[in-house]
Amino acid sequence: MKRKFTGLTAIGLSAAMLVVQPLSVYADEDSDIAYIQSQQDETNSDLADLENQITDLENQKQAITDQIDSYNSQLVTTIASINSLDDQITQQEADIKQTVQDLKNAQQKQNQQKEGISKRIKYLYEEGDNGGWASLLLSDANLGLVMNGEADVQSLYNYDRDELASYTETTNQIEQLKQQELDQKSSLEVMKKEQEAGKAQLEDLLSQAQAQSDDYDQQISNANDL
Repeated sequence: MKRKFTGLTAIGLSAAMLVVQPLSVYADEDSDIAYIQSQQDETNSDLADLENQITDLENQKQAITDQIDSYNSQLVTTIASINSLDDQITQQEADIKQTVQDLKNAQQKQNQQKEGISKRIKYLYEEGDNGGWASLLLSDANLGLVMNGEADVQSLYNYDRDELASYTETTNQIEQLKQQELDQKSSLEVMKKEQEAGKAQLEDLLSQAQAQSDDYDQQISNANDL
């Protein structure tokens, strides 16, 4: 009887082992699937993060590209302004040169007028008669046209005074014009220096922006290689 019980016990244990073994295999498979799924989810999350990072870098790259375009546009405008100022300064220098020559001519005429006044006064005092007066009129065609041969000493003085005043006024006007042109040239040169300083600043900003753009390109390339 005892032997029979022992045999039944052995059979029961064997049957139990046969039942437990498949359950253990199924548990291992479920664990593997869960692990694989976990790894897949983690990979998908990493890919999503990487795609977001690349998108952010591309957006920043686009922003800096727009900034570069803006700097280039401003730089073109600034260079055009500098070239225009150069042309204006060149023209102003030509105007000043012509004005200086006009001033020299006016001063020369003024000096000639002064010399003519002195000569006429001296001549009248030395001759002191109508013959001398007539000779004086004949020797000065312009004066003869003005005086028509019917003038006295006072008329001559008035004539000389008016002519001298006219030349003096002309000389003063030219002097003022010369100073005005010099001031304009100085103003243009100040504007040009300001534009050149702005150009240098824009070139510096453009250089920095380009370097940043290149850095974004490198970061995007590195991210795509992951």
